[in-house]
Amino acid sequence: MREDVPTSTTSRGRAEIEALATGLFETDDNVRLEVTGGFVGETWAVVEWTFSGARKETGGEVTFRGVSVLELEDGRISRETDYYDLPQMQQQIAAAGGTPGALETPTEGMNATPGAAAEQTGSVTVRVYSCPAEMARQEEVDQAALLANCTPLDAPETAPTLRTLPDGEPIPGGATAPGVYGWDGLAFGDYAIGGSGEMPADLGGLLVTDASGAPLQNPVLRLDAMSRHVEYHYFYFLAEATPAA
Repeated sequence: MREDVPTSTTSRGRAEIEALATGLFETDDNVRLEVTGGFVGETWAVVEWTFSGARKETGGEVTFRGVSVLELEDGRISRETDYYDLPQMQQQIAAAGGTPGALETPTEGMNATPGAAAEQTGSVTVRVYSCPAEMARQEEVDQAALLANCTPLDAPETAPTLRTLPDGEPIPGGATAPGVYGWDGLAFGDYAIGGSGEMPADLGGLLVTDASGAPLQNPVLRLDAMSRHVEYHYFYFLAEATPAA
């Protein structure tokens, strides 16, 4: 049996486990699972590994690290439990333009989170902030500082929109709180994120990050069984004051 803890999926028997592994090769080239460390005991083993692959459609690379805890019986693996950083993996997937096939939809016969296979929808939250002008000059993103010094921007003209790729119509976000916009019941797929109008005249540059604080350029998000909810942060900066003549 193999249990994937971050996604709450379980594969039972050789056929289901092989089907999961086969899916990695259907949509990705150069798939590698490199063992980087670990130890073996009489009835237990721990393996550190790095997964890497490249999407066939885009060539985008996916790389993430994880750990597998193995239960051994008569010299064979009776159970495997996998752990890895799901948000970090999702960031890699989004940058690559998709997901490895085996991670996209739970394999038939696998036990997933209740309702996950039937409900092919997700949700998105975008939080919009106004920030002091001097914060735009930071060399590195410090999301903690941004969140501490910026304020929610409640201005309809900056309300973000989503549209399905490649050519879907813009979907306005519904305001759920000052500066917070949400979309529920979105079908799985790729979405471009944009704005519904001009930003206020006294605002300058824009920094977009994901929920972890990683900066994004021209963000495109993907909703799937691995990432049913996505959250982005939009930080607008006050324009620099014009020097007196």
